[in-house]
Amino acid sequence: MRRLAMLSLVVRDYDEAIRWFKEVNDGESYFEAQLRLATVVAKQGDIESALAGLRTIAPENDPQRVQRALAEEQILRDAKRPKEALAVLNEAIAAVPED
Repeated sequence: MRRLAMLSLVVRDYDEAIRWFKEVNDGESYFEAQLRLATVVAKQGDIESALAGLRTIAPENDPQRVQRALAEEQILRDAKRPKEALAVLNEAIAAVPED
């Protein structure tokens, strides 16, 4: 499923990519699929839904916390919301200071 989702992204079939990413329910690929799902939703212009989706993902460790923060920061930066993007990075630095 993950490969089909990635292929859909390559050909810019965002609706199909969303469908495939939503099919990933658990396992190692779940976290990454949810990050990519939020990114695709943002590319379609629904920034608030993308951010809400990201905020529902529960990271299991510090590297995942960092990945989620970077995904959120990228979505905000792409949406021309630099102050919010910077705030997300500052929060991540405070939460995971050793990284």
